[in-house]
Amino acid sequence: MSLEKILFSNIFQKNNKGPLMDPPLAEVEKLFLFAVDQITDSVYAEKKFKFYLDAIKLRGLEQSLAMVKAYYACESGVMDKVKLRQDIRQKININLLDPYLRIIFLPELEQLLLLYEVFSKTLAEYLTLNLGKERVSKIISSQRSFPLIKEVIVLDDSFDFSKLNKILYDNKDLKKKDIEDLFSYFYHSLLTEISVLFGESTVSSLVKKTFEIVKSFYDFDIISLFLNIIPESDLEEERLAFLSRDELEAKVHERTFLLKKEKELVDQKVKERTGELIEEKVKLAIITENMNEGVILLDESYTVMYINP
Repeated sequence: MSLEKILFSNIFQKNNKGPLMDPPLAEVEKLFLFAVDQITDSVYAEKKFKFYLDAIKLRGLEQSLAMVKAYYACESGVMDKVKLRQDIRQKININLLDPYLRIIFLPELEQLLLLYEVFSKTLAEYLTLNLGKERVSKIISSQRSFPLIKEVIVLDDSFDFSKLNKILYDNKDLKKKDIEDLFSYFYHSLLTEISVLFGESTVSSLVKKTFEIVKSFYDFDIISLFLNIIPESDLEEERLAFLSRDELEAKVHERTFLLKKEKELVDQKVKERTGELIEEKVKLAIITENMNEGVILLDESYTVMYINP
């Protein structure tokens, strides 16, 4: 065991009266000890490990999110973050980690499924509290575009995705886009129901509440994944801030194309109106030039504007 590991283990025991015995928490400790051991600067490593020591003093969701923050703090001291995560997957049983922390280390498709499941809790809590389990279950079972959504089970304050996930895991042809489309529809259906029953402001509040957690504790990649399934009408400003370069360029091209079309439409209307005015002027000239009476047109200051021949 390295000097850093011995030091941190001693700190841990001093603050917590012995090592963690609970297997999931023991696995978390292994993860953080391994992560800080990859930091070459021992003083810097000790400072980062303190995030973990502070996190284990908390409970519930507060602890879960503090663990996420603590990991990113440790990861910031490592040059190759991708390799660090790969090594953690090999050395740590990530299935024992808290879901909020486990999201960071999962392969892409599993990461998507767990991310969307974990952050559906806010919607689940609100819907079951205000509508009841039976009503929410009927809403979910009535979805026709994606029949698989019917496999989601409504609990007292959350959704159970285990049956749905098993079906998706067994699908060897499953793509990232398939998962995003499925959960985008799922979220959109629930948000639409909330909007109809409780108003658009409630939807905005719930979405922002969830997004604030994701934005405050996760990195760019996970934030982007979350934004992919939120309806475009929500979090528009936040979405622009986290768009990838390719997505941003696509948005710029799309907006440029729309502006060009709008300009063409305006130019066409101007051209048509100019043609109408010329036509009216010609008609007026024909009429006045063929009149037997004399016609004089004056402006407000009595300046002669027109006299027919």
